[in-house]
Amino acid sequence: MEPPAGNFVVIARCKLSGALLGPPNYHGYNAKLQDIWKKRFGHMSLDEYRSHIETVRDPELIEKWKQENSTQVAYKPRAPEGAPALTLAEVQKIFMQDHAPTLVAEGHRFIVPAEAAGRIEDSRLRGAVREAWTRESHRPFSLMLALRPAFNHMGLNLFRVQSGVTFATYSARGRWIPARRSRTSRKSCSFCRLSRAAAGRSWSRSSGRAWRWTLRRSPK
Repeated sequence: MEPPAGNFVVIARCKLSGALLGPPNYHGYNAKLQDIWKKRFGHMSLDEYRSHIETVRDPELIEKWKQENSTQVAYKPRAPEGAPALTLAEVQKIFMQDHAPTLVAEGHRFIVPAEAAGRIEDSRLRGAVREAWTRESHRPFSLMLALRPAFNHMGLNLFRVQSGVTFATYSARGRWIPARRSRTSRKSCSFCRLSRAAAGRSWSRSSGRAWRWTLRRSPK
């Protein structure tokens, strides 16, 4: 296709990526700006992204932009034959009207792989995911609440010390440990005997082919 024609004196350029958005007086300037903002910088507001756009007076950049825009991507539906080509905006509109209602589900809780979460195009949703990710990276409170039932099912209990660090401990009250794990049992019982005085609890060992840990409080 023919390159854009017009009296272009200046051209807008993204200072963050170096992409050429086109002359501000070009009819496709706003569409290009919105496209780059949504795909690459949706974590910031549109006004904030506009502050990172500079206008330069450079004939070489204008010519480079013309060459970049001398080609255009068009979309054609499979049926009916001979249907006119569509732009990306028209394709997105058709998809949202005819196909999205049967493919999009509403709910309160969804599980998304981390790789897919990083490719979310909606700026508001991507920003919410990034905010939650940052919050959990500093203090994974929600993650610990989700893991607590699974840990309890495996016999692990969580406790937090004064420094704020969370630890997991294994409680074997009333459980029998097979003889094939006797080496681990000896180490565990030795640790329990060493920490008995500090914990104010006593541990007993039963005889036989298996070890049994019985937890009971020492008299005050």
